[in-house]
Amino acid sequence: LAELKAARASARFGELRQLCRASYVQEVTEASAGGQWVLLLLYTDANYQCHPMMKPWAEAATRFPMIKFLQGIASEIIPDFPDSLTPTVIIYKDKECVKQVQGLDDWGGGRTSIDTIEWHLAELGIIETDQENDPRTRARVRSSQEDEEFQGKDSADDRAYTSSRLDRVLRGKW
Repeated sequence: LAELKAARASARFGELRQLCRASYVQEVTEASAGGQWVLLLLYTDANYQCHPMMKPWAEAATRFPMIKFLQGIASEIIPDFPDSLTPTVIIYKDKECVKQVQGLDDWGGGRTSIDTIEWHLAELGIIETDQENDPRTRARVRSSQEDEEFQGKDSADDRAYTSSRLDRVLRGKW
């Protein structure tokens, strides 16, 4: 019963909040005092690499209510922040920026999910997880199997070669 009360007391957040530049110091730096984890996702709507991160990030805020999850449009939070560096997660604790994670690779790439976010947060020492295997590995295996199936279908018809090659180039597989 005491553990449950302690868990409820530490679960102060539980939702993803949008951040604006004017409240950065209060909502991020000051809020991280006393050992509180604050995670800020900087994104750009125009950058397609940010999209796989958005829904799982909101789910993570609900799953881990003891962590303050924020998101904000990069150029509005940090003037002249390059769109090419989004998504970037800025991690604060004790009023210090502990880490910046740029891009999707550490979060699971194009197959980012709540499980891949949980795994990486555990790697960073922010949370503990019950997961025994890295879910990002399963996503990579599944992706390479899909590529093999995709290539197998192409070999039957030479006319599709150009379009499949173009598809791989666009997906960054080339």
